[in-house]
Amino acid sequence: MSDNDLLPRRVVPLIDPDTGKEIPMEVFLEVDVDMRVYALLTPAEWEVEVVRASDESIEAVEPSELPGLKKHIAEGLAQWGITVHLQDDQLFLKGDPPEAFFDECDSIDVNTEDGEEEYAILLQLDTGDEEFLVIMPNQPELFPVELVDGKGRALEDDELERLEDTFRRALEVFDDDDDDDDDDGGDGEAKEP
Repeated sequence: MSDNDLLPRRVVPLIDPDTGKEIPMEVFLEVDVDMRVYALLTPAEWEVEVVRASDESIEAVEPSELPGLKKHIAEGLAQWGITVHLQDDQLFLKGDPPEAFFDECDSIDVNTEDGEEEYAILLQLDTGDEEFLVIMPNQPELFPVELVDGKGRALEDDELERLEDTFRRALEVFDDDDDDDDDDGGDGEAKEP
C-alpha cells in the first residue's frame, strides 16, 4: 500500500465555464506537464439512479417518487456513513464509505444512450409491494482540468487534445490494478494523488 492510499479524499472546486459557479469535485488523479498541474476530477457527490426492479427488467422511477423513497434509502445507507439529498429532481449521495462498501456491491448491465454500461447496485430496497435498486455507473464520469490556485479550470478543446495521451497513460495504472485483482484475486489499489 502506498502512502497516498492513506490520504483522505481531496476535494477542489471546479469552475463551471458557463456560469462561473464552483462545483465540489474529487481529484481522481493528477499529472504534472511542463510545470503545470492537470487533473481528472469526479463529482464529490455521487449522482445515482433509483430504478424499479421486476422480472429481470428495471425501470427508472419518476422524480415525483423520489421524496417518498429518500427516507428509506437514507436509512439503508446510513450505516456506511453516506448521506442522501435531493436536488433538481435528482438523488445525490455524499460520504466517504469504507472500501468494504463497494466490495459488497453487485453489478448489473444497463442499456444507456451510449450503449451497455456496468452499474453498481448500492442498495436494494424492498417496500413489501415493490423492489427498488439504487445504482450508479462503475466507471466514474471524469472532468479534465488544470489545477490553478487550488481550483479546477475546465480545459479548452485544444488543450484536451494535447493532453489526451497523457491522461490515458495515467489511467493505465487503474487498468493494471484491475487486471492484477482479476489475476490473483488480490486487493490491488490504484494510486490516488
